Amino acid sequence: MKSIWNRFLKWLDRLRGKMPASAPPAPPEAPAAPGTPATDPAAQPDRTGDEVDFSMLAWTCGGFGGGGAVLGVPRIGALKVSSSGLTLRWLTGLESWGLARTDAGAIAALFCLVDGHWRGGKFDWISTSRASRDFNNIRSGYQGWRPADLDAADAYAFVVVSADGRRRSNVITCART
Repeated sequence: MKSIWNRFLKWLDRLRGKMPASAPPAPPEAPAAPGTPATDPAAQPDRTGDEVDFSMLAWTCGGFGGGGAVLGVPRIGALKVSSSGLTLRWLTGLESWGLARTDAGAIAALFCLVDGHWRGGKFDWISTSRASRDFNNIRSGYQGWRPADLDAADAYAFVVVSADGRRRSNVITCART
């Protein structure tokens, strides 16, 4: 796991060297050492930019074409993934898309870094009132999901996309703990 994560970080460093000066990248979070307790998302620093190049996320699961979505608001500040689900922290919510706090009008998309490739995509609806999602859909093999990817992943990337597939949040990442 560590060697794949290190290769990913080297690739990310090379990518950042090619980015224009007007788009300073956020540094990736270092992976947790084995046996380290999971980090509470509320205690993590705010991260508002894409932590993974959005174009690298292959939308192959869930039958949803979110690959062309444009970055905007809402923004996610932290992510934690466990075997049963994920927890996130909203910096700004879905109200900017005209949704009420409880409206489930956006798509939760999770990607797993397995063998150096991002796999995944849509797995559930989400609203700003929810700061967690379970993996019941994925575990049942939801619309092309490979449940084994959850446990085999070296890292996770998460993004929220509008129901029409045109707008999205920042891409937030975390290492497997």
